[in-house]
Amino acid sequence: MKDGIPLYIKLRNELVRRIEEGKYNLDTLLPSERNLIDEFKVGRETARRAVIELERLGYIHKKQGVGAFVVRKYPMDPMEPMASFTIELEARGVKPGDKLVNKKILNHPPKIAIETLKTEKILYTRRIRFADEQPFAVEDSYFPVDLFDCLNRYNFKGSYYQLIVHKCKIPVIRINQGISSRISTKEEIKLLSLKKETPMLGINRTWFSYNKPIYYLIFSARADLYSFKSEVRI
Repeated sequence: MKDGIPLYIKLRNELVRRIEEGKYNLDTLLPSERNLIDEFKVGRETARRAVIELERLGYIHKKQGVGAFVVRKYPMDPMEPMASFTIELEARGVKPGDKLVNKKILNHPPKIAIETLKTEKILYTRRIRFADEQPFAVEDSYFPVDLFDCLNRYNFKGSYYQLIVHKCKIPVIRINQGISSRISTKEEIKLLSLKKETPMLGINRTWFSYNKPIYYLIFSARADLYSFKSEVRI
């Protein structure tokens, strides 16, 4: 540590470089601590702390009994855990998934979408969200139509937060959110392959890039499979 930089930070930085350059691919296992010790000639504590740093920054997700999977090529920002259901599921040790079932430009958007996004030109998508391959939520999303080209380039796949912030290069500065409970609709029973009416948790979110609303979400999840958790620090 002659230059003042701890050895575990140097190792972390090297692992980050390899992840960002694609040497360690997404959805593959990071080398084990034993392999890191052997390759980089470091102690167990150095390897352990470097891996903890990668997890703190959001590059990897640990799965008990399996190892650490590479889940992204860029660090997680502080807003993301509050905005992304993908990150939330991964943090619970659940494999997230999504299926696009509708995508269109709305000629007559719902009044709430117009009032929230402050525009009548609105892009709408509907996705079914999965947890460990089981459908658990219907996700209705509304965007200003000028986001279409960017989102379409990535097939509306994966975390919308990651697409908007890291691919479309639009920062999310503020999030408004509301939560409610109700019984599933006939349409939700069909989309989620339910056998009967089921309690649902409803989450409405609006994302703002500075003072401009850029995303309105209606998220309807099975209450028996999903619970909402938040933490407020003062």
